[in-house]
Amino acid sequence: MFVFRHKPSGRRIGLNYKVLFSFAEEHPDLEQVGGESCDYLLWRDPLARTVSLFFDKCRNSIDPKSVQEVQAVLLAQFSLSRVGDLRSVTFSQVVNALPRIVQREDHLFPQLQGVDLSKIGRVVDIASGLRRIEAETGLKFARRANTSRHGRVVKYYTDETRRIVETVYAADYVARPDVGLYGRCKRLMGFL
Repeated sequence: MFVFRHKPSGRRIGLNYKVLFSFAEEHPDLEQVGGESCDYLLWRDPLARTVSLFFDKCRNSIDPKSVQEVQAVLLAQFSLSRVGDLRSVTFSQVVNALPRIVQREDHLFPQLQGVDLSKIGRVVDIASGLRRIEAETGLKFARRANTSRHGRVVKYYTDETRRIVETVYAADYVARPDVGLYGRCKRLMGFL
């Protein structure tokens, strides 16, 4: 986890490589600071994160002159030699490979792996919580247009592939029980 301090408000925001890290690194009102405690930890649902990984690394960001680290992991996993060959890999294959590759590259790590949740003020889902942080701090988050245009996340999953992602990223769901499969069911049934 990386902690950035919002200079005007003094609030500390925790991030990982996959959630707004580039934005924070480049923002003039944010400075990276040490420590593990923060007011907010930005979190992204692993189901959405995995679909995004697939489209961003296996479909949209295919540059034969530049292989990203996570693409190199995928190339090795599938015994492929060229980054363009990742277009032949299916979403199901990527999901089925996750248990074997999750610890090989920072972009794949569970977001809350090794995080002491007692030092976190609030875990905030980026899909619904950025406006609240903006209102509380005055920080304006850049909204990146989704270049993959993959549509609704649920359409990519079977029961088995959803189970794999929720198992691989169980630490992320433990910290956010309201958004895990169990929590989503409870919310749909009106219990949350």
